[in-house]
Amino acid sequence: MTRSQLPAPAAAWAAGLDRLWSGRPLVLLVERLGTTTDALVREAESVGARVLGVVAGGGTARPGAVPVFHALGAAGFDRTAFARALTAPSPALRQWFDVLDPEGAALVLATNQTEAATVCERPVHGRRLPSWAVWEDKTLVDKLWQQAGVPTAPHRVTTLDEERIREHAQDLDAGAGVVLAMDSSTGHRGDSLGLAWLHNADQIGPAVRAWHGRTHKVRITPYLSGVPYSVLGLVTAGGVAVFDPIEIVTLRSARDRRFVFCGSATTWRPGPDVADAIRDQAARAGAELAARNGYRGMFSVDGISTPDGCFPTELNPRQASGLGLRAAWPDFPVYLFNRAIQAGVPEFDTLRPAEVEHQIRRATAARPSLSVRLPLPAGRRTGRSGGATRVLVSGTTHWAEWAVTDGSLTLRHISGDAGPHAVTGPVLARLADSFGLDLHSHDTRPVLERSSLLGRGDWCCVFPGDNPRTPGRKAGGPGSPARTSRSRAQ
Repeated sequence: MTRSQLPAPAAAWAAGLDRLWSGRPLVLLVERLGTTTDALVREAESVGARVLGVVAGGGTARPGAVPVFHALGAAGFDRTAFARALTAPSPALRQWFDVLDPEGAALVLATNQTEAATVCERPVHGRRLPSWAVWEDKTLVDKLWQQAGVPTAPHRVTTLDEERIREHAQDLDAGAGVVLAMDSSTGHRGDSLGLAWLHNADQIGPAVRAWHGRTHKVRITPYLSGVPYSVLGLVTAGGVAVFDPIEIVTLRSARDRRFVFCGSATTWRPGPDVADAIRDQAARAGAELAARNGYRGMFSVDGISTPDGCFPTELNPRQASGLGLRAAWPDFPVYLFNRAIQAGVPEFDTLRPAEVEHQIRRATAARPSLSVRLPLPAGRRTGRSGGATRVLVSGTTHWAEWAVTDGSLTLRHISGDAGPHAVTGPVLARLADSFGLDLHSHDTRPVLERSSLLGRGDWCCVFPGDNPRTPGRKAGGPGSPARTSRSRAQ
């Protein structure tokens, strides 16, 4: 869909970005060079900005003829080091800016994590405030869920202490083990990084030793079988727009107890009760972010949809991936649109959330899309370059179209008896099995030979005002909060 084919409201938003950026000199900040950088350069140029150069934290791909400064030199990418390089610029970076922009007129476009207000005395457009970033820490976000009235699964937060973790794990394990999540004290955690699945007591000691120096606290929850989801929202001065839930395609490895993040799918269509519950979580979280911290722009709530409710696991106070809008509006400058709202540009901060919500939900529903890639170990790569494979999941036939490129299995399309709205994780797990990979869908309950973590084997969701240390009643028992959660959380 070209600019001329956009619906009238979206065309007006794009025109507003043209007025904002036409002829303005711009330097882009990117964490890693690659296809995302290329798309960002094209987006900036599409609204008339003059892209002077790119400051990159890592990567080697060059975005056309645009000059690049490698802020970390030949060192591998590190988000903390990149942030330090921006807030305390080296003489080389200052010289690069002065040659590129001798009059100091350029704006600097923030990344999703940039918190610096200026870089080399040039203002940063669309930065993330430190008071927003704090809620990305999985050991702190429960304070926000509590205040926002969002029910959560049972959990404990404790120091990285083997005996404390063992005690809490025995209390929380409902038969499939527990999941440990790192805090953000030593760096950003995303894409299943900083998570560990433990299902017997012998695994606790090695996990604690492996995490020593990487985290101060951990959050412990039961392993929940279900569909991992995300839902994106957008905060403006007028309120919160909430879009449709998407599937976060995540597989699990029983051998090394890790989770493998493979991408997202907007093809997932949960029932209306589940979708409404997930969207309600985002609406509450967005309103709380705005009230507490004056938040603006996109954010996401991630969680697990289970038969007993939909339970959030993390909040990403930034523009996360997976919205699927590029598939529907490929020429719409969505990144700059969000940055204008995040920066408080009046023309965009005053947009009506209901209108933004309506337009984007309609567009993404009309063009469901997959963005799913599974890295293949070198020993598992065969001569097969792609095709369509018949996959049977729970008695239902699917046809999965796939290709192998750059050492990864890319899922292109799913069709078959379930129609276009199948859950992608189980289909990808079957394809992984055909490549000899021992990976399983997150919605299947693990079959364990033993789980010496087992304690009571019962749990209930935690609602605002509950004491998370109070032992829960057996799930599904008379008057159990777990039974009640179906109406309250879904």
